[in-house]
Amino acid sequence: MQFRVVMLNLEQDHKRWSDRHPLISAEIAALKPDVIAFNEVSVPLQTAKLLRDAAIAATGIPYKLVQQTRVNGLSKMEGEALLTRFPIVETGNLDYQARDIVALVARLEIEERPIDVYVTHLYMSRGDDSLRLFQVQQLLAWIDSRADGTPSIVCGDFNATRVSKGDLSKCSMRTLLPLPAPDGLCS
Repeated sequence: MQFRVVMLNLEQDHKRWSDRHPLISAEIAALKPDVIAFNEVSVPLQTAKLLRDAAIAATGIPYKLVQQTRVNGLSKMEGEALLTRFPIVETGNLDYQARDIVALVARLEIEERPIDVYVTHLYMSRGDDSLRLFQVQQLLAWIDSRADGTPSIVCGDFNATRVSKGDLSKCSMRTLLPLPAPDGLCS
C-alpha cells in the first residue's frame, strides 16, 4: 500500500494569502497527494474549502474535507484541516485545554484497511518546552485510548527546533521519529 501525504502550515491569512493561494493550489495539483494536512487554516477566509475546491477542479480527485476549529476565542479565526481522496470512516477531536490548541483525527479506509491520520499544531515554546511536552503526552494518551491495532500517522507543526533521543524519551514516543523531506520539497 503506497500513498502520498503532504503537510503545510498555512499561517492563517498572514503573509499575502491572495498571492500564496494560487501557488499552493498549483503545487497540490502537481503533487496530487492522497492526504493533505493543514495547520492554521483561516476560518474567515475558508482557506481549507478554497484549497479543496481548487484541488478538485485541477485534479478531478474528489477530495473530502475534515476541519476542526481551535477553541474559545480562536474558534472564529483558525483551525486544523485534512483533505483526502480516501473514504472517511470516522472523525474525532482533542482539546488540549491549553492555549486554545486542538488536534483532529480522521480514520481513513485505504485499500479496505483503516489508517488513523492525526493533525495537530503544538504550542511554540521559547526555551521552556513543558507546555509542548504536556501536549505531546496528551496526544499520545489520546492515540493510545483509540488503540485497536489501526496504524497511525501524525502530521502537524510540532514547533520543535531540535529533536534528540533525550527529547523523545521524555515523551515516551515509541516509533514516532521525524522523517526528512525529499530534496527540493522543503527548505
